[in-house]
Amino acid sequence: MQPGDRHLRLVLVRSEPDPNTLSSDSTDSLRAQLCLVNQRIDYVQKVIRTKGEYGESSVSVSPFIPEVQDRPITQHFRLLMLEAYDGGSDPMEHVAAFRAQMALYDISDAIMCWALPTTLRGIALGWYNRLPPASIRSFDQLVREFEANFLASARSKPTVVFLLGMRQKEDEPLGPYLIHFTKEIRVIPNAHLSLVIKTFIIGVRPSRFFWSLVECPLATVPEMLQRANQYVATKALVAKKHEDQKQSQFESSRDPSSGLPRRRMERA
Repeated sequence: MQPGDRHLRLVLVRSEPDPNTLSSDSTDSLRAQLCLVNQRIDYVQKVIRTKGEYGESSVSVSPFIPEVQDRPITQHFRLLMLEAYDGGSDPMEHVAAFRAQMALYDISDAIMCWALPTTLRGIALGWYNRLPPASIRSFDQLVREFEANFLASARSKPTVVFLLGMRQKEDEPLGPYLIHFTKEIRVIPNAHLSLVIKTFIIGVRPSRFFWSLVECPLATVPEMLQRANQYVATKALVAKKHEDQKQSQFESSRDPSSGLPRRRMERA
């Protein structure tokens, strides 16, 4: 089986919509499916053109070893609803999204190898087409080379050192700072809990909340964040009550009838 034929079978035959499914799908979903099919057709055509340009056999064009290349395609495989990767974003995020969708199918490592290139376009697809013949033995190897090649596009992740440098600005309320801090610690899974707590206390400006953390320290990060959220909510509620009180006093001062009985009593 030639690579072009195999890709055509993988992309078109296995992605043919189920009539029962189409009856319940929306028009937007159908358009998205057709768009992805067109992308896959373009990919197959590029593979075939590459083969014609180099004049190579089916084995020499494929970057996979024969054990991967000749593995049969499962009957229940369907086209992935995944945005094509063009090399301009984080490759690890693309692989993670790819794995999440492929987990829906009980498929082999070989099919994972064949399916990943169908989610590439632009320079990413060009990278795949330039892989040496019979150089890929497994999906893990393909992913390692893919991520290494587009490492420059990977999003830099915060480290513990970055966390230690976080400070609440002078004009920054606690609420926005709390949201920012929580977002950062979620992408640092290896940070020690006690270090996270101490870092948060150091970064917070002096306030009643700050002194409550110093005088009554908490043992876990969720407890600390819960206390911070309660403080923010309480402060917002108090500010709202003060604002309502001021508004009520202002409206009373503008109402002539509100002070009339009292003035009459004073004159009497």
